[in-house]
Amino acid sequence: MTLTFVQPNSVSPSSPEFGYVGFGYSLGQSVHGAWTILMFLLVFIFSALIMLLQNSILFTGLDWIRNPEMSFNPVKSSFSCFKKTAWWQLVVIMFFQTMFVIFWSILLIIPGIIKMFSYSQAFFLYKDVQSRGEDEAKKYSLISYITMSRRLMRGHKWEYFVLNLSFIGWFILGNMSSGIGYIWILPYYGITYSNYYNKLIAQHPEVFDSEK
Repeated sequence: MTLTFVQPNSVSPSSPEFGYVGFGYSLGQSVHGAWTILMFLLVFIFSALIMLLQNSILFTGLDWIRNPEMSFNPVKSSFSCFKKTAWWQLVVIMFFQTMFVIFWSILLIIPGIIKMFSYSQAFFLYKDVQSRGEDEAKKYSLISYITMSRRLMRGHKWEYFVLNLSFIGWFILGNMSSGIGYIWILPYYGITYSNYYNKLIAQHPEVFDSEK
């Protein structure tokens, strides 16, 4: 029994072997493309769930800072964003944030990081506008919260960078404790960032009027 191997360069476009090779290549490319899209969707869904959980903590922290007498259930409040019918709006804002940061990161890494800081207050701004009522919220598009955040963070990106650096040690400690330390770290994280936004928006309340 003799096996004949066909060299790719020797295959004529009119021969059946050329069709087999082309079909196999196309099929491989299609499978690779489908797998890439699937992985992107899975990562995005996981990131959206984390974002909703994180903002549940941050929003509760902001409410508590503004009203220390407020009573809340720590467990239930950690999932408050999941209970809101407009949770998908937060996901859309996150999508635009991600796309803008990726776009700037294609140019250079540093501009991408700077834009990530610029857009960091978009979710807080969304919460404040929504708390003003449905009629007020209709005056803003979802993408406008990103623009408002960019304006709010002018001149404050460096201090926000330093604030992020201050948590590196805490996160290392949380990982070293097999995650147990995050029981205390996450509430502290939420209160710190919520308090930062609360002081920042108090200095620049005019940002709400910039996108109407």
